[in-house]
Amino acid sequence: MMLIITAIKELKRHIIMNIITFIELTVSIILVCIMVSAVMIRYKYYEPFADMYSSSGIYCEFSQASVNGSNYTSMEELLGNDDIFPYLSSPEQIVSTNKVMAFPMIENENVPCYSYSYNDELINRYRPELSSGNWFKITKTDDMLNAVVSENEYGWKVGDTIPVHFACKGWDGIIEVKIIGELEENTKLPGISHNHTGENNSNMFFSSFDYDEEKVPLLLFSYSQLKSKDVFQSLNSAIIKYTKNTDTKTLADDQKTIASFGSPFSIKLSELNENSIEYFKIQVYNYLPIIIVVMVLTLVSSISITAISARRRLHDYGIYYVCGLKWKSCSFVNLYYSLILGILSLIIALLLMRFTDSIPLLGQMTILLNIWTIVAVIAVMITFIVGSMIMPLIIIRNNTPKEILTRGDI
Repeated sequence: MMLIITAIKELKRHIIMNIITFIELTVSIILVCIMVSAVMIRYKYYEPFADMYSSSGIYCEFSQASVNGSNYTSMEELLGNDDIFPYLSSPEQIVSTNKVMAFPMIENENVPCYSYSYNDELINRYRPELSSGNWFKITKTDDMLNAVVSENEYGWKVGDTIPVHFACKGWDGIIEVKIIGELEENTKLPGISHNHTGENNSNMFFSSFDYDEEKVPLLLFSYSQLKSKDVFQSLNSAIIKYTKNTDTKTLADDQKTIASFGSPFSIKLSELNENSIEYFKIQVYNYLPIIIVVMVLTLVSSISITAISARRRLHDYGIYYVCGLKWKSCSFVNLYYSLILGILSLIIALLLMRFTDSIPLLGQMTILLNIWTIVAVIAVMITFIVGSMIMPLIIIRNNTPKEILTRGDI
């Protein structure tokens, strides 16, 4: 306890040096978190479907699935999940997104709206960021249709019930829909558009929805709920997983079948997964040198600053020795000193990252606090503490209390 109290007194005595160290360490922690988050944010949207991407299967998209391919002439020709998947070779698992002809009504008039539905497998695997409310619950039985809405100009919010006009296959109808959640602005959503960048990786499945840019709200529904109400849903995109021993000929034949239903693009999951892994490697190679440089700078600066500080503290160490502290124990004063400084820097860094929206520079960045950022922060802290201990240990080892007392350092 006495060593900790002594370390706190040391912090107060060398205030300018400590402020410099504090700022340097706080900035290092934030920079490392930003770099790690920049890599992990790309993996975040791959992870929910990683087991499917690494299996035998097909990813496919539809401009409009119809009996005449892409040249459909009426809604009666549009096809949904149940019209297409039975023709495939016994898929093991399917994640699908669907277009829905659904228009909220205000004063008995349809208002423009993007409407999609997600099947149960997708709902279970992925939950987008919500500003309020809840995501769909598959186990919940509710006679009323539920929907998740984007930001909108109509005042729709969680708990509201709105009339929605469904232009269905065979009938038109108006159904009351309860809003159970509201999407975070600019959140990533699977399957709402076909996001091709030429890389053909897992990023294709996700797009950001920004109401300020679109000027049209978005409604998301549960596929199974709409199906229970006989609402037609046109297949938009799908990840189709097959059993492990499915051969390449079966996949190729099913790709042809999918193309005959109006799919302008499909790719084997093995190829998509390979492209995705390569993409992640490139991201790591891009950010890893920056992380290493930050770690090296942290080590060098901590060694340099503590070297100056430890040399100045020889006077203090001599006093501690005269007062009864063992000579080698003087290094522990520096250990506690570094720990306290490191913990204070970590707390401030976490607070700054917690309130990034209010900080102009950090507000433009996404910082994920997950296991990998925690590991990165621990690595920075260990680097700082080890670096802070090197010079004091060397100086103490190369000097004795007798030498210091003889030189008159105290």
